[in-house]
Amino acid sequence: MIKPVELTNIEGTVITANAYKDADAIITILSEGRKLTFKACGAMKPTSKLHLATYIYSDVVLEIGGYKDHPEIKGVKLKKNRTDIYEDLKFMTALGIVQEIITNLVTEEDFIDDKFIEALLSFPKNTTTANFVFADFIVLLEILQNIGVFNKGFVCACCGNPLKDTKYYDMEQGGLICNDCADNLYIAPSDNMKMLILKTAMKIKPEQLYNRQPPLGKMLELFDEVIDYLYTSMGIKLKSYNNFKNWFLKF
Repeated sequence: MIKPVELTNIEGTVITANAYKDADAIITILSEGRKLTFKACGAMKPTSKLHLATYIYSDVVLEIGGYKDHPEIKGVKLKKNRTDIYEDLKFMTALGIVQEIITNLVTEEDFIDDKFIEALLSFPKNTTTANFVFADFIVLLEILQNIGVFNKGFVCACCGNPLKDTKYYDMEQGGLICNDCADNLYIAPSDNMKMLILKTAMKIKPEQLYNRQPPLGKMLELFDEVIDYLYTSMGIKLKSYNNFKNWFLKF
């Protein structure tokens, strides 16, 4: 018989809270860069003491018990409530992409630099549309790099040699491409503005997430290329991206 585990506290940010059976919930959090999933009995009821665990994007301390093969949330404390995010539809559509990527691509073995996600969740209220889309794009690239899909380093994604300068990138190859590899693969020079945006995105640190305002149209083209690559190469079709694009094309 499997013995119950000792109660332990785990801190993290709630990424998803999905209804399960009648009133239970399956809660996914990011904790110290790791994706963790737990069951919370009765948490979908507003009167439940575990209902706080369903506050998506909020920072929580979870008390975990149950059994090793199916741990459960036994208690929850709210560290930082971010339910005000729900009032900003523009922001919610952008966060939906990050949420869906973590749900569909990130495994419990992956390590995610959650400092970027923390910076995105703490966005300034006066952020411009272009700046916000850029911040969302950076976080997307960071997660893809963490799981080995994209290379944010200044090395050729094909041969691995360091790059001093280049006019090429290719999402299918996974990042920047050196001149020799681009010639061998018959890759045409990339759009100058998109190249500049991509290089800038690779240098940005979490605390610098809102320091740039690139052209919105070029940003959406780069987003298209990344999303198309995820679909053609991995079969991942992000439903949230259509809402995101429809919203930001209004501006």
